[in-house]
Amino acid sequence: MPGSIQGSIEIPGSKSIFQRVALMTMFNNGSDVKINNCSLCEDDLATIAFLIESGLQVFVLKNNVYIAKGKTLKYPKQINVKESGLLARFLSAILLLDEKEHLITGIGTIFKRDMSFVKDSIEAIDCNIRTNGRIPFSVKGPLKAGNYFLDGSKSSQFISGLILALTQVEGRSTIYTKNLKSRPYLNLTIELLRDFGAKINHNDLEKIDIDGKVDLKVNDYDVEGDWSSATNIITAALISGEVEIKGLDKNSIQADKIILDLLDKMNIKYEIENSFKIQKQDYQGFEFDATHTPDLLPILTVLALNAKSESKIKGISRLEIKETNRKDVLIKEYQKLGIEIFEEDDSFVIKPQKIKGGNVNSYSDHRIAMCFSVAALAAENSISIQDSQAVMKSYPSFYYHLEELGATIVE
Repeated sequence: MPGSIQGSIEIPGSKSIFQRVALMTMFNNGSDVKINNCSLCEDDLATIAFLIESGLQVFVLKNNVYIAKGKTLKYPKQINVKESGLLARFLSAILLLDEKEHLITGIGTIFKRDMSFVKDSIEAIDCNIRTNGRIPFSVKGPLKAGNYFLDGSKSSQFISGLILALTQVEGRSTIYTKNLKSRPYLNLTIELLRDFGAKINHNDLEKIDIDGKVDLKVNDYDVEGDWSSATNIITAALISGEVEIKGLDKNSIQADKIILDLLDKMNIKYEIENSFKIQKQDYQGFEFDATHTPDLLPILTVLALNAKSESKIKGISRLEIKETNRKDVLIKEYQKLGIEIFEEDDSFVIKPQKIKGGNVNSYSDHRIAMCFSVAALAAENSISIQDSQAVMKSYPSFYYHLEELGATIVE
């Protein structure tokens, strides 16, 4: 509902980092690992379930996850990734380490997501996949070292999973990429693997050399606060209050930390030392290219609507293979609130507009649900969001945090 917010919150850990680190523990050198500050969102829990089914011993205490290597690592014949696109795409590569066939399935929105590029990628590395371009699909190895040419125009997640898998096969491999999108996420995978002892070199991510048969040395790990989740609270503060966000690393290599570059470009005042502090202020419209950070795009529409001049957000084609076709959903659902968003080439053009309020559907998409929840803070009337529980996928404490900051949430 409309209103102002004020206070301090601790942002949850990054699911993007947790999922990567947790999967890397499968190839650890045998020592136990404690991963701290986990959000335990639905995507985290799906990853934990896979580790347990694969023979690892996993214990969860508060927001910490303890992982002990089981006697034998054995991938299950069928894996339910729930609604985690990252897990599905990473596992489609990792499971190629086995010569047996494995079925990847899920629930809910995952069945609507385009996986045709996974098929193209697996066939390009001479492995086997049975699919109609969507989940469920079956994959079968064995994966071998080699020189591979992959298109990264739809997603970098399969390439990330392949790099991880190739650290476990005999020999040296090289991946040549073209049309690569979401570059910061691929870089995050590589930097984590290097931290754990993998030998990987690359030339601007276009030629990536990987040494195989490496025992990873995953140490106890503190997961950074999630910049993707934080962008929602940052926007909420800018349009409706004053907030301190704890747990963010200003030196993070997370993709969505690029929000700081945008704030600087917009001359937004904020502080970031031991915590991140920001408050409501007037600002002009902006131009931003979200090609490599598509998860930012929904919440940036809220930022644009509350600006003092027109904004242009590039990269909207990247929204078409998310939990929903976010491009079409944003246009359609904003219309229900009296808002017009215009398409121009691969961009949204958004003029400042006052949201009237009304009823919208998130289509079970966590980022759409958060986007409209934040938009409601500056609306003339309340916004009712169908399937608002979708936020559990990435930010389980989202509505609790909004209430803690003074927002009115009516179930």
